Amino acid sequence: CFLGFLFAKQNVVMRKVKTVLMHTARDEGKVRVWLQGLESEQSFKDATLSKRLAASAAACVAVDVKGRAVVELQKDAVIVTPTTNISRASGDSGVSSLIFGADAKDTKVLQRHVVAQMLMERSILEEETDRFMLGATQLFCKYAKCE
Repeated sequence: CFLGFLFAKQNVVMRKVKTVLMHTARDEGKVRVWLQGLESEQSFKDATLSKRLAASAAACVAVDVKGRAVVELQKDAVIVTPTTNISRASGDSGVSSLIFGADAKDTKVLQRHVVAQMLMERSILEEETDRFMLGATQLFCKYAKCE
């Protein structure tokens, strides 16, 4: 019963993440990443926006770049520039493309979205001041720190 309460509370707290869309645009080897709220009047505080942009940039680097990348945080976007000319091959999308015949581009978009969402959720949990959520952070397995 208590775990059900925690998961319901987590769902309410994580609604903030599910109302944000991540957009990317490629230009001359650089990737520009920006966020847009589902509601046009939705705005972010500067600290919140920078954390969410950093999470989005980390997701882009993890999925698209093989090697190192330079990340430039700007006011409303982040620019990711790979330092090496090697990017992940399109066939490097895993077993799902072999079994289900998934399009490689769609697979990468979904992977970026899932990684960015998980990182944004983790940052929200770290900022949370509710005692129940603070104590339950380790119970939510995907946010537990590996030590």
